Amino acid sequence: MIAFDKGEIEGAVVSASGAPVPRASVMIARKSPDSCDCTKGTTADELGRFRIPDVVPGDYDAFAARPEDWSLENPAKVMVRGGEKATLTLQLQSSVRLE
Repeated sequence: MIAFDKGEIEGAVVSASGAPVPRASVMIARKSPDSCDCTKGTTADELGRFRIPDVVPGDYDAFAARPEDWSLENPAKVMVRGGEKATLTLQLQSSVRLE
């Protein structure tokens, strides 16, 4: 069995104007070499800050959403290295709702 250090991702979710987005949902996802889909998620705090600990090293797509009000058009890319902290800012765009 090979042991490796896990990393972490921390950052913030902001609106198109740069204002913090409280309680946004944040998710990271990657397709691992062994075809296992790996995902983790969290909820941002009142200031839009988030932290995802114990992340297996690799390349991830990062998504954020605030139900009904915001959408992230394209996932952000983030690389996690063992024993290191990756920093990320996710900017949400106002979504257009058709009724």
